[in-house]
Amino acid sequence: MSLIRPTDTDESLVARTAQGDMDAYAELYKRYLPVVRAFARRRTGDIDRADELTQEIFLDAWRSAGRYDPKVAPVAAWLRTITARRAVDWTRRAAVRPPLAQHEGREVAEDSRDTELVDRIDFVDALKDLPEAQRETLALAFYGDLTYPEIAERTGTPLGTVKSRALLGMRRLATNAAATDARPHLAS
Repeated sequence: MSLIRPTDTDESLVARTAQGDMDAYAELYKRYLPVVRAFARRRTGDIDRADELTQEIFLDAWRSAGRYDPKVAPVAAWLRTITARRAVDWTRRAAVRPPLAQHEGREVAEDSRDTELVDRIDFVDALKDLPEAQRETLALAFYGDLTYPEIAERTGTPLGTVKSRALLGMRRLATNAAATDARPHLAS
């Protein structure tokens, strides 16, 4: 049985998770569940779907713990990346077919898909507003599923520059999203 101490770093918990330490994984889950679940709820707009997505995210974290590199990003950023990728995957799946549990409430499923499609279109539009270098970096990271070192190698750009472009791009996207959320919405 492993011993979890409050002083254990997130990085050490991921390393132990990669070795199959369920206690370390449980602690990592406990530390990040509220953040991941909140993002999933915001992304899906549905508590049940968000909980399902949250489970997929943590399962992916369990499976990919051995590939985590603390030199590339802190654990929080690594989990945010997994969360963002899973949310995009989930949105694509949901756009193709509604969940079986909602087969009787077609109006709800269609409304949910419409909202997700609008969110996806907004994200693509937001990417278009970024400078080319930031847009390329984020597209390679999210759609190409590449790590920062892989992006640096593919583009011939120094790793630090890739990280800076990703950070600046994400900040700009967050600023644009906050501005969009602040706009008054028309009543249906």
